[in-house]
Parts: sequence; structure tokens; C-alpha cells
Amino acid sequence: MQISGRQIDSIFRAVSAQIRAGKAERKEKTGDVARSGDQAIISERASEISKLQEMLAQVPDVRSEKLAQLAELIKSGQYNPPSEQVAEKILLRGLADRLE
Repeated sequence: MQISGRQIDSIFRAVSAQIRAGKAERKEKTGDVARSGDQAIISERASEISKLQEMLAQVPDVRSEKLAQLAELIKSGQYNPPSEQVAEKILLRGLADRLE
């Protein structure tokens, strides 16, 4: 399964929107009044999301060793994937892009 950068960004935007909505809802319920001094409250879920974002940033977008192997196979004329597999991947990628 291939997950595009746009899909990941849309997930992060959706989660951020949920977090902001939750904060706004809590603020309405409690009737927060401005306090003297700054205060930051980070929920456990927001902290977890932050850790996942950091881990994701460390994952390379391209597996260089795999790409080098494929490039060699293509250059030597030895790369011949089944046409059904190519067609399936094209269709799946098209569907995934439409969901974004």
C-alpha cells in the first residue's frame, strides 16, 4: 500500500481540526476567562500526534536502495512486471488520489 504525502497532510489537517474543535468546545463549556499569565495544556492525544509527526519526518520518502536496484533492472532490460500488476497499481493510485 502506498500512502501519498497529500494523504498524510489531509490526515494531519483533520486531526488538527478535531483538536481545535475540542478546545473551542471546552472553552465554551467552561467559559474560560482570560487569566494573568500564559498556560499551555497539551492533551495526551496531541502529544501522541506530535510524536508520530516527528517519527514520520524521519522516514525517507524514497527507499534509495530499492530505487537503485530497479534502475539497474530497467537499464539492463530485465524489469518486466506483469501488465495486470501495472494496470492494477495505476487504477489504485488513481482512486487513492481521488479520495484526497
